[in-house]
Amino acid sequence: MYFVVSTNLILALLLFLYIAHSTQSHAQIFDPFELRYQNAQKGGIRFLSNVAISCTGSGTCSNAQAQMPPNGNGSNESFNMNYIDFDAVPTTFMSSSDSLNLENCSEVLWAGLYWSAEISTGTQGYSNRDQVKLGVNSDAYIDLVAEETEDVMGISHPSYHCFKDITSIVQSAGIKARFTVANVVARTNAFNVFGGWSIVVVYKNIYESMRNLTVFDGFAAVSNGTSLDIPISGFNTPLAGPVSFELGVIAHEGDRGASGDGLSFNGGSGTFQAISDALHNVNNCFNSTISYDAVVTPFRIPSYNNNLGYDAAIYIPDNSSFNYIGNNSSSATIRVATSNENILCRVLTSVIDIYEPDLRASVYIDDLNNGLVEPGDELEYTLVGKNIGSDLSLNTFVVDTLDPRTQYIPNSISIVYGPNSGSKTDIPDGDQAEYDLVTNSIKVRVGTGADGITGGEVIASPEGSDSTVIKFRVTVVDDCLMFQCDSTLEHVAYIFGTGDISQNEYGNDGASDLLDANGCPLTASNALLIDVSGCSPPAVVYNDPLCETETLDLTATFSALANYSWSGPNGFSGSGSDVSIPDVSLVDSGDYNVQITFDGLDCLIDTFTTVVIHPLLFL
Repeated sequence: MYFVVSTNLILALLLFLYIAHSTQSHAQIFDPFELRYQNAQKGGIRFLSNVAISCTGSGTCSNAQAQMPPNGNGSNESFNMNYIDFDAVPTTFMSSSDSLNLENCSEVLWAGLYWSAEISTGTQGYSNRDQVKLGVNSDAYIDLVAEETEDVMGISHPSYHCFKDITSIVQSAGIKARFTVANVVARTNAFNVFGGWSIVVVYKNIYESMRNLTVFDGFAAVSNGTSLDIPISGFNTPLAGPVSFELGVIAHEGDRGASGDGLSFNGGSGTFQAISDALHNVNNCFNSTISYDAVVTPFRIPSYNNNLGYDAAIYIPDNSSFNYIGNNSSSATIRVATSNENILCRVLTSVIDIYEPDLRASVYIDDLNNGLVEPGDELEYTLVGKNIGSDLSLNTFVVDTLDPRTQYIPNSISIVYGPNSGSKTDIPDGDQAEYDLVTNSIKVRVGTGADGITGGEVIASPEGSDSTVIKFRVTVVDDCLMFQCDSTLEHVAYIFGTGDISQNEYGNDGASDLLDANGCPLTASNALLIDVSGCSPPAVVYNDPLCETETLDLTATFSALANYSWSGPNGFSGSGSDVSIPDVSLVDSGDYNVQITFDGLDCLIDTFTTVVIHPLLFL
């Protein structure tokens, strides 16, 4: 028997088979993975993580929890899972903790708290699943409510997934702090369930490599024979030399004893390379381990080696042969795949070496009058701008806004070392430098090829071989009152440029190439203490004695640069260093206060006098 099949039917059949194959080979994505945070900084990413539920009891349970990865075969399928609660606080039914332990000179840029658990609508506390408690060190718990909650009920492990930005909390806690998360709602007294939390911390540190720091989050169920691909971009790896990178993944339901699940990376070669380390076999990357660079993280309470359905691991693959990613690369793809497990993928992070400038501007101040620095002295400022990064800086320029207690000495700018050396004028577009009277700032375009409009090129050199040294002079304002408001003269310079490879704009945020006692970069590069021992203290006087019907004249210490705000009895208010109240009466007696401030200074002089008004006596 013969069948005649039309071309259209063949095309339709092929299309059906393609769609069917695509559906089977790709993960179920319930919340598309999107960029949560990205930055180009010297620094990295760390996970703080722990479980909310685990098995209980000795024997088989404790043996499973103690299994050191990649060994062991204990999984949540074999145990009745219940809450962990170590804090002995009556208001919590669940609690576990982990600690942040960043290196000296680190600074937290961003932090996000993620919590997830298997759940059903009948689970006790279901309506509170978007709420947790967070404790920092020994402080009392604070209550948090999720900014985002994703409920996924149509899969083999129905679950919820929450997110909360806690950047300000982690920044305030410092770079070495313990965090306890409590009351993560989960399905308990059940087999084959999971629950846990992670804090993803992005930080910067001047002593680490310049990197692209990226956090993606979403939710996908990667089940038998499917995969999840997450493309990443927004970086440029170095043109030459080593390229290191780190990959982080937070996922659920990976079992220690099950194989066939993997993590791989394609840095532009067209071929995915498998990821593994000493704790994760190449075909079992999701094995219920919380680790960093093949070391189980040491600060968790409780600290299980096998977390029974919760993974939070950061890998640092060996890229010495550039098999994962090479020089001059600007995109890559992370792949999560499994042949016979259910992997619930929640967070993916990447830390990739990039090609960027790292600009610094240091300040040195000399008193040309020698001895103590006093109001009226002349100071010489020396600015040193350099690029200690990995990429050429284009259109590079230095901006220095002068302290309001100093006055610029006209035509005193000069470049004494580096390209374009020589004296400069104050006129815009005349040469590489200019002074702006309105903003009281100096701008100097530096580097090779700089002119009256555009900054020049500054090569990358950790030794500062292409640095520029700028000098100019100022006079300390001869105003005692300003320096009694604040007697310390600090100075910060800013340098800006654009990366040649990335075309990203870059600035130093005031960072210098000078170090403090802890070996960390100084922001205020130099500080001088102004001697005000010869200045009279601020005071308020009035025309005493004063009788009813006369005019009260109040006088505060004068400064032409000061702002005065008066208050006093009977609803009095005023401005200026001298104020008057005509035809006073007895109700005008009392304390008259004046607050003195200066534009551009964050300080306040608050002083007062007590006015006594005498009654008229009639004989």
